[in-house]
Amino acid sequence: MPNDANKEDISRTKNLGRLNVSNSIKLDAGSPIPLQYGADTFAYSVTGKRYIPFIGGDDNLPSLLLEARLISTTHNSCISVITESSIGNGLRANVDINKELKQWFESVNNNNQSFDDLLKSCIDGERSMGNQFIEVVRGKIGYTRYLKIYTHSILYCRLGKINEQTGHPTTVIISKSFAKKGYTPESKIKKEIPLYNPNALKDTDNWVKEGNEERTMLHFKNEISGVDYYGMPASISSLRYQVLEGKAAQYNIDMFENNMVLSGALILKSAMTQEEAALNAQTILETHTGDGRQGRIAIISSEGGIEDFEFVKYETQKEGSFIEFDKRVEEKIISANGWAKEFTTSDSSLLGKGGQYLRSLWDLKSATTLSPLRKRIIKKVVKPIIKIWADWFNKNDVLEYEWAFEETMPFSFLGELNPSDFMKINEARQMAGMEEDAANGNKYISETKTKNQASVQG
Repeated sequence: MPNDANKEDISRTKNLGRLNVSNSIKLDAGSPIPLQYGADTFAYSVTGKRYIPFIGGDDNLPSLLLEARLISTTHNSCISVITESSIGNGLRANVDINKELKQWFESVNNNNQSFDDLLKSCIDGERSMGNQFIEVVRGKIGYTRYLKIYTHSILYCRLGKINEQTGHPTTVIISKSFAKKGYTPESKIKKEIPLYNPNALKDTDNWVKEGNEERTMLHFKNEISGVDYYGMPASISSLRYQVLEGKAAQYNIDMFENNMVLSGALILKSAMTQEEAALNAQTILETHTGDGRQGRIAIISSEGGIEDFEFVKYETQKEGSFIEFDKRVEEKIISANGWAKEFTTSDSSLLGKGGQYLRSLWDLKSATTLSPLRKRIIKKVVKPIIKIWADWFNKNDVLEYEWAFEETMPFSFLGELNPSDFMKINEARQMAGMEEDAANGNKYISETKTKNQASVQG
C-alpha cells in the first residue's frame, strides 16, 4: 500500500499549522512471501563453507513458516490435531516387544522424551516446515552401550556437502545462526554430521566420531516434485492465507486499541498558531481514540481568516464481511492441510450431522492424510532407528517386527449406541437403586422388550 494512502484525511485542509495525527492504522501489504526458487543456489560463508539454503538466497523461509503458524489459529490447530491423530495411542508391534527395547522406548534421550514423543516432534516438524532432522547418538561408558535420539528443527539445520557422483547431500550442518537472516560464517557452525544412508557400503561412513560418541542424522521430509534436497509443508499453498489470518486479527486489535476512525471533520477557516495546532492534535487523539470513541467528528481550524467553513464527511463503512472473509480463509487453510473443520473447530452446528457422517469423514481423512503419513514415518524414521538400535545392541530379532500406530478417534460414538442392547435388567435396576429381578435379571433389556412387543402384537 503506498504511503500516500495511509495519510490521515485531516491533511485535506490546506496550509495546516503542523497538525499531525500519528495514531493511524497501517496494514503492511508490501512484504511478498519469498517463494522464488533456484535449485542451483548455494550459500557460502566468508571462509568458503558451503551449504544449501532452504529455497532461495535469502534462506529465511523457515522463519516465515514458523511465524505463519504462530499467527494463524486455524493452521496451528490443523498441525496439532493431525500430529496427535497420526500417533494415536502410540506405536505398536505385531508381537510382544523386546523388554530392553520397550524400556528404551520410555526414554530415548536426556530430555526424557518417549519414542512416541519423538515421533510426534517429527510429524510436527514435517507438517509445519516440511522437514525434520533426527540426530542419532551412540556411545559407550565402560562396557555399557547407550543410544539417544534428538530432533532438530530446520530453523537451525541445513544440508551441506554434495556427493559429486550421486548429486545427493551427504552432511547436515547444525547452527543457531541459521535462524538469523544472511549467510553463516564458518566460525559459528556448531556441528556437521553425516546424513544417514541405509545403502552405504560401509556403515562407518554414516557416522562421525566426537569423543567417545558417534553421530548420524536422519532427514524426514515431505517431498514435492521440483523442490530439490528439502521438503515443503503440505500446506504451503495456503501460506499467504495463514499470514492473512494473522493480519486480519492484528487489524481488529489495531481497530480496538487505536481506532482513529472519524465520521467527518468540521474545518474552520481561521488562523492557528503552532501551539494551537499542537493542542488540537493532542485533543483529537484524546477524544477520538479508545473504547467507545469511533465515528466522532473532528473540528479543525486552518489559516485563511474566519470567512467560511467546510464539513468533510468520511465514509468509514467498508464493503464485505469480516466474518465471511474469515470463514473463507479458514476453509482454504484447512483444505491445504488435507483436513476437515469437523475435527479442527468446536462448531455447535456439527452436532446434528450424526455419528455416521463423522465416522465416514474420519475414514476418508484417515485414508488420505493420516495413513500415508504413518507409513512414511515408519519407513523413514522408525525402521532406520530400530535397525540402528538392533545393530548397536545386537538384538536382531526386533528387525522382524511389523510396526503400526494404534488409531484413536477424536470423538466418541457412545451416543449412537442403544443401552438395551448390551445392558442386563439387573444392571439397570441396580443403577436405578431398585431390587434385583430374580426371574429375569440376567436377561438383556432388549430381549424383554422384544418379547413384550411380540405379546402385544399377538
